[in-house]
Amino acid sequence: MSKPDFTNVINELRTDLVAFVDDDFLPIENPGEIIYHFLCINDIDFDLVLTKLIRLDGALVTALTGLRSGFLAITFQTEDIDWFKAGEIVKRLRDGGHEALAVFAETFVSLIGPHKEAISALAMNTGLAEFSGAVIYQPFIDILNQYNPRKSVKIYRQLHGDAFNEFEEDLRFTLDRLPHKYFLFIVDKILGSNNGRDLITSLRDRANGIDTFFSILFTSRADAGNNPNIRVQEYLHFEIQKPAPNDGSSAVELVAGGLAICAYASFFDQIFKVKKEGLKTAKQLVVDSGQSNILYLAEMAHAEGTTVFRTVEQWFDLLVQKKIYDKLTTPAGNTLDYQFISGLTSLINETYLPVDGPILAEDFRKELQELSNFELFNNAVNKLYYPPAPGDIYQIGDKGIFILTGQDCDLIVREDGRSISRKEKLAELVQCHFVAKPLDDKKHDTEFGLALNYFHHEEQYGKLEIAFNKRSTIDFRVLDLCTLNPDGVAQYKSGSTLSSTATRSLPVMWGRYYPKLIEELDGKVKIMKFLVDESIGEEILAADLSYRLELQQTDGTTTFPVKRLSRLKGQFKDYFLQRYWEHKTRKGLNTISLYNRKPITGQVCCGFHDALNEISSDYNAWVQLTGNREKNRTIEKLPLVLPVSTLRPIIPEKFQNLFQRIKIDEIILNKPEIEHSTIMFKKRWLEGVPTVDICFPFYNEITKKFFKGKDELSLAELLTLQPGELPAGSQYHLSDQEDMFDLFKGAKYAKIPLEHFEHGIVIDAKDWHIKLDRDTGILDYVQPLENTINEQP
Repeated sequence: MSKPDFTNVINELRTDLVAFVDDDFLPIENPGEIIYHFLCINDIDFDLVLTKLIRLDGALVTALTGLRSGFLAITFQTEDIDWFKAGEIVKRLRDGGHEALAVFAETFVSLIGPHKEAISALAMNTGLAEFSGAVIYQPFIDILNQYNPRKSVKIYRQLHGDAFNEFEEDLRFTLDRLPHKYFLFIVDKILGSNNGRDLITSLRDRANGIDTFFSILFTSRADAGNNPNIRVQEYLHFEIQKPAPNDGSSAVELVAGGLAICAYASFFDQIFKVKKEGLKTAKQLVVDSGQSNILYLAEMAHAEGTTVFRTVEQWFDLLVQKKIYDKLTTPAGNTLDYQFISGLTSLINETYLPVDGPILAEDFRKELQELSNFELFNNAVNKLYYPPAPGDIYQIGDKGIFILTGQDCDLIVREDGRSISRKEKLAELVQCHFVAKPLDDKKHDTEFGLALNYFHHEEQYGKLEIAFNKRSTIDFRVLDLCTLNPDGVAQYKSGSTLSSTATRSLPVMWGRYYPKLIEELDGKVKIMKFLVDESIGEEILAADLSYRLELQQTDGTTTFPVKRLSRLKGQFKDYFLQRYWEHKTRKGLNTISLYNRKPITGQVCCGFHDALNEISSDYNAWVQLTGNREKNRTIEKLPLVLPVSTLRPIIPEKFQNLFQRIKIDEIILNKPEIEHSTIMFKKRWLEGVPTVDICFPFYNEITKKFFKGKDELSLAELLTLQPGELPAGSQYHLSDQEDMFDLFKGAKYAKIPLEHFEHGIVIDAKDWHIKLDRDTGILDYVQPLENTINEQP
């Protein structure tokens, strides 16, 4: 094992300041040595020296600045430097022909007399001291002086009263000018009337703004050392047994190791601070900035067929991650940056943190297992009532464990007009096998599948082996039952209603899907009972699990032998699906088309209803060819594929927020017009050249909902008016005209021409003035009115 490297630790911790406190240090009194020391320190420490000297005598500052400006412009020989270090700076400068510099040095020496003690202390406080009684510190100074520019070094003896206050002042002066604020504080425990630990605690706890430091407490007690159960806050003032006086190299190694221990704790402390700040920023952005943000996310959830909870959770997690990334990569004058934290992690290795073997505390080992399982699997999927999705893991009777495949877009229960349905009726499953023996890695590819580690099954942790070549199917309605029960069991009761807990947790359309689901399952159960009663053999049925499931009925409750166990998470779910599509010799539909495509150039127009403007005449799209050559000859009948990534940059700025609602990679126009996220896409062909019309919806600021543009609009729908809301026979007129128009056609509300809303209509019966702004697409009251209807908070 290599020895801890103090230089490496200083570099990784980005430490530019080291302060020592020990009674064994003695001040240097030789004026020549002091002058040369002042000439060699870094610019920040030199400025500190000047601020202290000017309080003593302004002439000292003049002499020293004059000497330093000329001295640093000269390259001296090694022999000269040896003389300077010995204190013979005046004579050596004069002998070398540098008379002007010698005069400055001589002047400074002549002025020291009345301030000899203060200037010797100032030299020691900036790194010059007598080490005869403190030789273990000499290697530290030698290492720190090798840097260019030199590190800031501060040396003190006892610190109490005014001396401690001045020490704080020196630290603040230096830290305010350093780019990295963490510094190293090495203190002897026994300091005459002081206690080293008290000094550390006082410095950290006082209202001085100085708390970003690592501290090493040297002690002579034989029982001191590295305590593996030490509390986190104590890591930051680590206690080390003081080496023998002549064992400086050992002291350096001990401090390097102790600093690494400090880094271990500080790493987690800094990550905690960053994440806490990210959470706070995300919360302020979403919650504190206004309710419209939450309502927007809720609308996204309903449009995507998922729950508001799930959408907000995912969006909030993503936002927190971004805020953490922003905090780490763009530090604003603080030490909380990525390079610093990544430097801490480089010290967490066996060189600096040696152990006698991989022995973990039982509670920590258990937590690691649970955390590893949490990283790969979502075991709360049933309690949260998540609808079926790729990566869901099921136990199907004695047939074993299966995992659901497919694509999210095909598995979501959606609303299509008035009907609620799912594109896929049969769920495709892949066989799995649990082995109570962990893998060395989180995942491992096998010849025909994939193995995932840390799966928890029957009170054991082990690997889940997935066999892509063993596939089966099951009626999706049975899997839907697992969603409806917090224990994940496929069970329902005829004639029951959806529980209040499920209603609150599931996507909105599941409230209407549930009665249809129960009705269809009742029909399925009747068929299955008929097959059993008539002794119809299994071989006559489809080769899937759909009608080969046993069931139990007790007191009107029907139970299928199916239970959802868990769900694959994040990158592991993505990897599972990627490997599955590869095994089937094709890619997932989300990324690469299964069909041959032919590039084509066309025109794109966009805007609000009946006011579309051309935004591109050379947009590159594809037509999706089929396996039928005859069909391919009529290009106008083929699906037109629009890459969203190439559409987005050409969409005008005022429509960008609306267009961001589209979360898919491609718009496939396999019909003359389709709708995505309330945006209508239409295709027109002229002599083999396509034109795509992108029609954006208007926004009803009154009801906080989007609505499609039409030649005529129903006031009742726009304002969600109820029968009798307006008096029978009510009329309206345009903003600047007197002609009246009827609001009713018979007993129903009449439809109003779109151009009337553009002009602005006034309903005198309610004192409403409503207008559609065609530039922004917003329908709103012209001015806030006291008796506005259906106000949304």
